[in-house]
Amino acid sequence: MNDSLVVLWPKDLKNEIEGYCVGWRLPIICVASVLHAESENEAESLLVDSAGHKDSTQSKSCVTSSSVLGYFSKDKETQNFTLKSQDSQLDCRKLQVIYYQRPNLRSMEIYALDFRIYNFTPANGGNQKDASFSSVLSLDFTRPSASSSPLDVDTLGYMNHSASLHHALHQQTSPYGSMSSFVQHSTAYLNGSTTKLSSRIQAISLPRIWGSGTLFESVRIINQIMITILATAQQLNVRLEQILSMPTQFPRMYHAISSPSSRSISYYVNFWNDIWLIFNDIIIGSAVGSFLCENSNFLANTLHGKLEYWLVEFPLLALVWLNSWPAGLKLNTELSQFYCHTLLGIVAVWGEVLQQAVFPHLSTIIYTIGILGSLGLTMSVSSLSDLLGVMTIHFHACYVLSATAFSQQLSISGSLWNLFRGKRYNVLRKRKDSWDYDVDQLVLGTILFTLVAFLSPTIITYYTLFALARLIIVLMHAGFDTILVLMNHFPLFALLLRVKNPLRMPGGFTFRINGDDFSPMIEIKSVPFSSIFDHYVYLGSRLASHYHPLRLLRVLLGGGRMSTIPRSYIRLRSVQNRDDKEE
Repeated sequence: MNDSLVVLWPKDLKNEIEGYCVGWRLPIICVASVLHAESENEAESLLVDSAGHKDSTQSKSCVTSSSVLGYFSKDKETQNFTLKSQDSQLDCRKLQVIYYQRPNLRSMEIYALDFRIYNFTPANGGNQKDASFSSVLSLDFTRPSASSSPLDVDTLGYMNHSASLHHALHQQTSPYGSMSSFVQHSTAYLNGSTTKLSSRIQAISLPRIWGSGTLFESVRIINQIMITILATAQQLNVRLEQILSMPTQFPRMYHAISSPSSRSISYYVNFWNDIWLIFNDIIIGSAVGSFLCENSNFLANTLHGKLEYWLVEFPLLALVWLNSWPAGLKLNTELSQFYCHTLLGIVAVWGEVLQQAVFPHLSTIIYTIGILGSLGLTMSVSSLSDLLGVMTIHFHACYVLSATAFSQQLSISGSLWNLFRGKRYNVLRKRKDSWDYDVDQLVLGTILFTLVAFLSPTIITYYTLFALARLIIVLMHAGFDTILVLMNHFPLFALLLRVKNPLRMPGGFTFRINGDDFSPMIEIKSVPFSSIFDHYVYLGSRLASHYHPLRLLRVLLGGGRMSTIPRSYIRLRSVQNRDDKEE
């Protein structure tokens, strides 16, 4: 006979004096209910009958694994529990009772250790280095093993379903039995209806609409190209993916209500957060769009002169100024004229396109962007990003030409530096080895060094002009990308749910001492507010790493290509959408 035994006891059964305990034995004794029966056989028969009255929130495995633990009694003076059981391991004179607060499954309150608010994956497949590093750590046998705790997933599952088992045992005397049965049948009917609806929607696939074969493949390729090039197409694809996946998520929503788990609650939060984001996006977009539509003429008249100056006149004046000894710096005349005439032609041609096709219709363009705001603020921001890219194509073309010449100049300078030091780059071993050059090679290197030295000021001057212009444009795109990330992935519903009912977002469990009798108590611990923004930290790190000032400066000095961040890097795909595709 053991001296003491640890038992998890429901807080609402704290005043029970005696009776037969019903619950689970392993991995730790967890009591779910107390039956006032005449004998243990009668208590077992009541437990068997409760399996046929299982409600929708009760797990079948929890019912089958439960058993009558024995007869308990409580001493009023010492407040000590004793348990008498036919099992010698459970027969105990003194119990160490730890109370726990039973969660309300109908309110989607559970104990969970693996709950994540957003089970997301990057749209581009994630970081392969992290996966490989995790696989290596799993093979490290020298790492200390994690200490096992009695409060594992099974025990928490028993604690979650103890209230439903208690209700099933006392269902015959419950005044809400008919209403519970009605809710069960209604939920089952709606679940079956939505399942049929989702299967019909999944049956209507794009290959059946457009036909399988070359046509569908061509449409898919064109769609992928449009998503890569246009921010508006990317944003439209995001919204369509969210809207089309909603009918298939209704069965999971009913499953989350009828049988909540950490994964189903995560689906629930993701689903309603998408709903709230779409509605808020449309509301804010409609307000901004109405402002743009009502003031389209005023905005067009205000922006017309400024856009014409900064996009057409300013680069023309800057190129002419650079060709006439800027700030007393004497550039190479022939190369400067070649640069000036070539880049002036590009700017003049695209400036003519802007003056003929864009600037006269600027009011209509602003009005159209305002109309797109009725589809959401993200559509207006995406269209502005695309408009900025279209109106600055000539800057991009001039930047690519000047950056190519600058990078080639740096490459030649590096080769000549190795030549004068007596070094040569070994392609096979990817290192620099010592090498003896001939006199002819040194003479040729000296001639090339002279040409590079005299042409460098001209190349650097023109490159600096368009590199700075490209930097300003990239920073403007970074601002648009930041707004899209905020609007597409802001955890609005999760924040409101965390404030309204913190127990519906479990972050594990916590122990506290009851102030009345100093008894230990287990309660649900809510997730911290910081974890709600975990996905923002991930997206913010990607944006910060791509638009970091040191990285941009390194690209500028190295003659690299400054570009905006790929839109797939700032887009998150929920696990529920990924599971639908895998299914």
